[in-house]
Amino acid sequence: MAESGTRATESGGSSPRKRPRKEAPPPLVEGVGEHKKARGQRAAIEDPKKTSKIWLNHKLVARPNYITSYGILMYRESTASDDPGSRRNSESADEPAKDNGCRNSHGDVPHHRKEFEYLLGLIPQGNAWTVFKGLPEPNETPEETAVREFEEETSLRFPYPFPNTGKNVFTTKLYGVTSTKKLLQIYLVPSPPELDTSRFDVDKVVTIDGSGRFSGLPEIIEIRFLTKDKAIEGVRGKGNHRIAKIYKSQISILERADSILHQE
Repeated sequence: MAESGTRATESGGSSPRKRPRKEAPPPLVEGVGEHKKARGQRAAIEDPKKTSKIWLNHKLVARPNYITSYGILMYRESTASDDPGSRRNSESADEPAKDNGCRNSHGDVPHHRKEFEYLLGLIPQGNAWTVFKGLPEPNETPEETAVREFEEETSLRFPYPFPNTGKNVFTTKLYGVTSTKKLLQIYLVPSPPELDTSRFDVDKVVTIDGSGRFSGLPEIIEIRFLTKDKAIEGVRGKGNHRIAKIYKSQISILERADSILHQE
């Protein structure tokens, strides 16, 4: 008879007893958005069979491949008024004109591409510029989520009705400060003439949740129109000696927007 913990084999030897295979636990789908550690993941996981990672407490919870965040990127043709240090409209007439575009087939006439500025917000805890975006609340449409996040973070009323964005809607992968990878849908919309960014009121901006040292501070402390290049290069916010740049994970958003607008 085989000793305890082993079983006899045809050759008289013994081998370790195989443990019964445990079934994998089902994915934690229900209640993920309600978990106290899942703040920022309140969009419910609807289909665990889809493929893109969501992490909770350093554990893979499910793999959704649907859009989890929505945002508005407002643009206008570039001006020098809100772009400190810009020389586009201030170069001396005595200075030679700079070739900022592409030459034609003759190689002598510069073609100046339009530049566009995008309305961005300055985040205090990261000293970085960001697009206005967020996660949906229950029963919200994507457009309603984008508008609400825009208003909460800029203190400005969004012009209604929601514009027909047509092809100016795109999605991009976005990596946050955690290990979570989100799929962000951006609505690229023109800035209406009645939008007055000087009416930005930091006291009306939604505040940061949590118990950290930034808890209670406004999520956005300044808004400004910046070109893609200026946002990447970095500019100082008001009263701040540190240069702020757009988050690296969001550079592709401005690049995609530039590409779309230059095709129009």
